[in-house]
Amino acid sequence: MFFVSILLTTCELQLNKASNSLTLRILIPGSASGGARNTATTATNARSLAGGASVQVTILTQAGAPWQSSESIPIGGKTSVDYTFVLPPPGTYQVSASLFDGSGNLLAHASTSFTVPTQTSAVVLTMVSNDASLSNIVLSDSQGITYSYAPAFSPTTYSYDNSAALLPNSTGDTLTLITTNPNATITSVFQGTNPLSRTGSAYTLVFNGGEPETIMIVVTAQDGTTTQTYTFAVYASGEG
Repeated sequence: MFFVSILLTTCELQLNKASNSLTLRILIPGSASGGARNTATTATNARSLAGGASVQVTILTQAGAPWQSSESIPIGGKTSVDYTFVLPPPGTYQVSASLFDGSGNLLAHASTSFTVPTQTSAVVLTMVSNDASLSNIVLSDSQGITYSYAPAFSPTTYSYDNSAALLPNSTGDTLTLITTNPNATITSVFQGTNPLSRTGSAYTLVFNGGEPETIMIVVTAQDGTTTQTYTFAVYASGEG
């Protein structure tokens, strides 16, 4: 039997010439499936994979003409789903898999090529995410005390007003940023017009009194093009 295995981070394509069909196996990463993990979030704006997440498979000829397309394949909390189709005529094909959440939002996409009937070795495919969200923003003072937000932090809420007072003129106030997808990057962090310095994942805040400070954070997804901006105001003691 011809066997194709696609992992959302890697893809293996294995061909067995004894069969007249191919099976596309899509392996779902741990954060996206299984038990309590099924409520985890990933990809664009940290949309949930629970309840209706699905994969769409498309196969094109070398010339780019459609050859085969699947119906939506529900994940249903499983760690993998299979798609089996009749072996194409000899030639080179492009196969792609797109991951959608329950609302039809594209979460990730991956593609690779295979050749019938000569392809027999494994092919590795990287699933590139367009997740540009933060899973958390932690604001701390020099004593390690953290401060809440209004509204409460959510990966899909992009503007905040922090009404808790920070120590005035403190050199120990920090901002720690955590991306939902570990392959996303923090492109820039500004306090007003000044870029913030970073130690590890913590950015150092600088207060000189006066008006509330505006923090602007820009996150870039693994795909290198999708971005998301978060902003919020921070008040030093006596300012807010």
